[in-house]
Amino acid sequence: MEKKRNHLIHDASMEVLSELGIAFHDEELLLQMLKAKQPIAEGISRIDLSAIKEVGGGGQFLTHPTTFQHSRTEFLSLPLSNRMTYDKWSGRPNTSYSTRARDAVSKRLQKYVKPDIDSALKKDLVKFVASRKKAVRG
Repeated sequence: MEKKRNHLIHDASMEVLSELGIAFHDEELLLQMLKAKQPIAEGISRIDLSAIKEVGGGGQFLTHPTTFQHSRTEFLSLPLSNRMTYDKWSGRPNTSYSTRARDAVSKRLQKYVKPDIDSALKKDLVKFVASRKKAVRG
């Protein structure tokens, strides 16, 4: 029986950590959506017509100097994603996305500062939570 209880506690804690990792994954997805909603160009001055003429139709822009210039500012860097080259990545300890998410959650919780709240509002919230617990438990 003790083994089953320990197993349930372990599963529950892993589920909580998994949910926190999912929350960070969702945050990264939201960052990507916000970036995608930004206008591509703020006018014709933002479009590098000289690079388009230089490369020409059917050419490739990947190694063009302006591509390198824009790659520093235009791409969204996500905090949990790994964008290292294989050579850099293989020389480091291998951490999973879940591990990076768990570490990010821990850091965020350590930095958390409880905001000031009006004492009357706090009292009402405590009363509300207590009534909801009572209603849920029956």
